[in-house]
Amino acid sequence: MPATPRYLSASINVATAADQTIVAAVAGQAIQIVGLVLVAAGAVTVTPKDGTTALTGPISLIAGTPLILIPERAIVP
Repeated sequence: MPATPRYLSASINVATAADQTIVAAVAGQAIQIVGLVLVAAGAVTVTPKDGTTALTGPISLIAGTPLILIPERAIVP
C-alpha cells in the first residue's frame, strides 16, 4: 500500500523587499507546492524561485487583489 501523502501549510507575512524562503530544503526529500495564494498590501512584483533559479518572470500584484495559483491537476506520488 502506498504511503499517504502529508500536506503542510505555511503562512508568510513579509514586509521587506528581499528573497524570502517559504519552504526550506530537506536533504533527500522532494517538496511539491500544490497551491499558492498571494495578497499584497501595495503594488509589488514577486518572482517565484527554486533556490536562486526563477521559475517565472516577475508577477505584478495589485493591492488587496488575491492571486490564487492552483495546478490543474496536482500529481501526488
